[in-house]
This record gives sequence, C-alpha cells and structure tokens, in this order.
Amino acid sequence: MLTSDAPGVKAYWENACSEMGIAPSSAYTASTFGDPKFFDEIDEITVLALEGQKKATSHLEIDFEVNNIPVRKEGEYWLMLDKALNPRGIVQLTTVKITPFNEIDDAYAAIEGEGDSSLRHWKEVHEDYFKLQLGTWGREWSEDLPVVCEIFKLVYPPLEK
Repeated sequence: MLTSDAPGVKAYWENACSEMGIAPSSAYTASTFGDPKFFDEIDEITVLALEGQKKATSHLEIDFEVNNIPVRKEGEYWLMLDKALNPRGIVQLTTVKITPFNEIDDAYAAIEGEGDSSLRHWKEVHEDYFKLQLGTWGREWSEDLPVVCEIFKLVYPPLEK
C-alpha cells in the first residue's frame, strides 16, 4: 500500500470531517488498496468500494511493518487513495481481525466483493499479490501467514439512495 499526507489529501480529510461532523483530529490513514508495483487494478478496486460492492480488504500483517504503518483499528477512518495518490473517499473500519491466510473463509471472500466474490478467486489473487510483495522483501510464502482482514463501511461520500 502507498500512503500520502500531501496538502490535498489533508484538505480532503478536513472538508470531509466538516461535512460529516467529526473532529479532524480523529484517527485516519490515507493509502491505496495495494501497491501498484504488484497490482494494477487499484483504481478499479477503489470504485468497487465507492459503489458499495467491496466492504472489506486484506493485507499481509508484515505489509504494515515493512511500510511503517500501524495496523488500523476498529472505528478508525481510512481515506482511500487512487494510484495517483488522489483522495477518492473515506471508509470507517467496523472490524479488524488478524487471520492466517489458510483460514480465510467463503463469507469473508464474499464481503471483499472482488471478481466473482468466491473464496477460490480471493485465494488466487491474494496469494499471487502476497508472493510478489514477499519476494521484494526477501520473505518466504506460507499458507499460514497472518492476514489483516478489515471490514469497513463507506462514510464519505455517502452512497446515493
């Protein structure tokens, strides 16, 4: 994942806080859904979240460590960035759970909302992505690597009813 604290990102956050009635000092991170070096469809995945189809995401726990980003907590906000690091929307984390890769289930894969929302698809694309990441970090792949599973709700801009 790539992060940004550029002035435009901060201004987007402050404007959203004003519109949502929350304190700008509330905990948030601003990052992409993945690293474009390994995954080119970041913008498409972001659109799925903005449309309400994608309600969860997954990262290797080590991704946070390598990128010096604290693991997000329930209740925190995540300002979603596109590949160009432009703000696209904000979600609030409702559940954060660390689960071994080989224990991810059908229900969670469906909530992620990517591809056909099957566990088979989830495992294929995430294993491929995680292996690319691990290779650049000099780490080995294992089926039981801890995965940070984040379930979220879109809070800004709100979905039109």
